[in-house]
Amino acid sequence: MTMKALSLYTNMIISLSILVLYNVYQDIFTLRVIETVLISVLTAVLLDGVIIWKKEHKFRFPGGALISGLIISAIIEPDFQNQFIYFVPPTIAILSKHLIRIANRNVFNPAAFGLVATSLLFHDGITWWATNPIYVVAPIGLFIVYKMRGWYLILSFLLVTTPLYIIYGRFNNVNFTDSIGLINFFFVLFMLTEHKSAPLATKARVIYGSLVGILSFALHFSLPQVDNTLVALIIGNASAPIINKWVMPRRPHNNAGNKQATEPVTG
Repeated sequence: MTMKALSLYTNMIISLSILVLYNVYQDIFTLRVIETVLISVLTAVLLDGVIIWKKEHKFRFPGGALISGLIISAIIEPDFQNQFIYFVPPTIAILSKHLIRIANRNVFNPAAFGLVATSLLFHDGITWWATNPIYVVAPIGLFIVYKMRGWYLILSFLLVTTPLYIIYGRFNNVNFTDSIGLINFFFVLFMLTEHKSAPLATKARVIYGSLVGILSFALHFSLPQVDNTLVALIIGNASAPIINKWVMPRRPHNNAGNKQATEPVTG
């Protein structure tokens, strides 16, 4: 892992830890909430650590798994009577990261994939309990966006979804504040910007962010039984390789033969 990647992981881990711990504190350190966080984080880290050791025959701290575990713990319902459920999303998340790959990259955001699969298996369970308040989420999230260089992703998403929710509010007697409140800013700042399953080039990231934005708005009303943002992200993840190929055509070499150039054209 490069120093730059390590720095990104560290910033993300610290930021998510602050947010989750703040919400645990607000919940008066309820035992069930603490169990939810510990199970999600430890399951993801231990499973990913074992898989990495089996594949590489050496120990490497699974920072990505810790991030996935923290995100899952911030979103999954912390009051299930059956504690077994808390092992499911991090397990599915880590397995998806290792089993579903294209060109050595994740196809899906692991946390989103694990949460969507769990919500379908156990009929919801998504509450986003530790993703507020906005005055804590916004500054920490914007710091992460700055470090991830994810401005094109979040701006394209917001430029698409904000007018749609305002128009929806206008025609349904919902005031401006409540209309904007339908946008999940934790999702936008912490999950949409996940770099391993998002496109690479600027134009591709704009298309990707806009697509996820449109899908999240449409699913909010057409499929209310699922979490619109997470499903939209999963669909966006699946579309990312296609978007990459569309905006990054390869040029042929000028020399003899029909070999393709190895450097993509980003425009």
